[in-house]
Parts: sequence; C-alpha cells; structure tokens
Amino acid sequence: MSFDEATESEPEPVKPVEVQSVASVFGSVTLEEGEEESEEEEASTEKEAIAEVVEEDNKEEAAVTTTEEPDASTTEEPDASSTEEPDASTTEEPDASSTEDAPEPVAPETPKDSKSFDRDEEGSEDDDEEGEDAFELEPTAAVAASPDASPAVARRPSFNPLPGQKSLHECPFTFPFDKNGAIYWVGTMGGQMEYENPQKTGSLYLEISTLYRGQLLNLTSHVMAETAADRIAAATYTNNTSRSWLVVDFGPERSLRPSYYCLKHGASGIGNGIRNWVLEGKVDEDSPWVELRRHTNDTTMREEPQSVAGYELSSEACRNNFFRIFRITQTGKNSGGNDCLFIGGIDFYGIMKVEKLG
Repeated sequence: MSFDEATESEPEPVKPVEVQSVASVFGSVTLEEGEEESEEEEASTEKEAIAEVVEEDNKEEAAVTTTEEPDASTTEEPDASSTEEPDASTTEEPDASSTEDAPEPVAPETPKDSKSFDRDEEGSEDDDEEGEDAFELEPTAAVAASPDASPAVARRPSFNPLPGQKSLHECPFTFPFDKNGAIYWVGTMGGQMEYENPQKTGSLYLEISTLYRGQLLNLTSHVMAETAADRIAAATYTNNTSRSWLVVDFGPERSLRPSYYCLKHGASGIGNGIRNWVLEGKVDEDSPWVELRRHTNDTTMREEPQSVAGYELSSEACRNNFFRIFRITQTGKNSGGNDCLFIGGIDFYGIMKVEKLG
C-alpha cells in the first residue's frame, strides 16, 4: 500500500460518526427499572466493542503518524543532525565541560607548590655539598613547606640571605669572561636580573694605585671593544710606576674561595702585556695578605688589544679559605719594558659565600 492510499483510506474508520450514532441510539433508548438483565449486558458488551474499535483506530492513526513523520525526519532532518549536531556535541560540548567542570583535576596546584619547594631544597642541598656542611639552609625554606605559602614569596633570593645565615654559589670557569664569574654574578644579583656594572650599583669596590688612562668602570663592564674607537675608549693602565697595584673588594657580606681568575689586556695597541705579578687575598679587612699565585715571565697574555687569559688557582690557601679582598701587584716590567700596569678587565671564579650580617 502506498503512502497516499494509507492517508486517504484510514480517516473513514477514524471518524466518530459511528460512535455518535451508537451514542444517539443509547441516548434514545430509555431503560426502565424493570428491564431484563440481558438487555443491560448486551448494551455493555456493545459499548466495550465500540471502545475497542476506537482504540484500534487510534492506534492505527498513531502508527500512520509514526510511519510518516519519522520517514520524513530520517530522510531529511535526522541525517543532517546526525552528521553535524551529534558530532559537534561530541567534539565540542563534552570537551568544554571536561575543561570547565574539572576544578577537581586542577586541584594538583598544591603539589606544584610542594614540587617547587622540593627543587628549592635540592638546590640548597647542592650548595651545601659544594661548600661546608656546617652552613645552614635558609629558614624561608620552612615557610615554603606550608601549603598556604605563595611560591612567589616562599623563598627569599639566595643573593640576600637573612641575618646570620649563609649561602654558597658556584662560579665555574669554562673560559675567560664566560659570564660565570663572581663579578658577573654580583652584577646580575645572583642571576636575577640583567648584568649591570656592580661598581655603579655599589655592590663591588675597585681601587688602583694610579690611573694614567681610562677608568675603573672599564674593568667590570664585561664588554668587548670591537672597533678601534672602542679599543681606545676601553684602554686602561696606570702610570709608569713600579709595583703598581689593583684591588677588588667584594664587600663585607661576600667572600670567594677562588679556583680561577682571568684578565683582559688594557692596551689600545699591540704591546705592553703583563708578565710579572703576584695575586694576593685577604679574608677580611683586618687580616694579612696571603699570596695565592706568583707569575714570573708569564707570557700567557698576548700583546694584542683586548686579549684575555685565564689562570688557575690551586694552592692550599686557595682551596681552604674564603677571601673578601684580592690584590694584583706588578712585580716586574711588562712586555714593553715599562712599569705601567695594563689591565682592561678582571673576574674571579670559585665558590661564592654570601653571609648576611646581623
């Protein structure tokens, strides 16, 4: 049977004409109290039969509607929705709900804090291994252990420990002026900022016996002069005076157990390289000078301008002591045969100890 035939033939039995005619028949019949029970039973059976017919017709109408509407929806609308809407819901809405309704998986931020605290502890333990076992950890690490502590303020910068506390930092040598030196470390506030000449900030103090040309800021600028004009501006050396000297003071709160140091030639032209000098150190201002290394006819420094050279410090005094102040004293002529001390840059390497005074 076609769809058109089904829609045209079915409405006739659905019409309530027969129900109304039957109802009119029952309405027109007036039953008296004295009628026989057989007539009442027949009337009830007829009502039930009519009700069954109506229900069957209604079921057929519902079946027709279900066969008509789903066919149209399945052929047209559901196909489009099945290809678009369900996919969009499965790809977008569940993902969004999984990300929005998931504060519970986001809760692992507390482990992050504890994890960052673990790294801080490991760093402090490494510092202790590099230095002396008697050094105490920074007390702010205990604050970081609290889950309510903020990671930004959980640990003070190790560059500036609390009063009475000490911290150690390695300044390893790889090549001269490699940005690992102690002076460079001070100029970056322990690696927390871009390098700024520590003489300008007052974090480092330099002094020289005399100054014939240049300025002391050149010695800690950590800049290589590339042009002839830059080399002339960077040239730094003393008067032609015997036993000229240069002093580097890290300040009362910092001291270094040295392993290497490096120098840069301070001439703007070829010649006058340093050859004879001695490096000394002081534990503090009141301590005597201790000889760390003596150089005699040392030709490591080349004579070209801006040349650099590194020197190892392996004496027992260097291995067992922290020095706050260092001094270079020229003990003989340079390669040009004069007493001018040509130094255009300096830095030290080793283990830096920072101790906040109370």
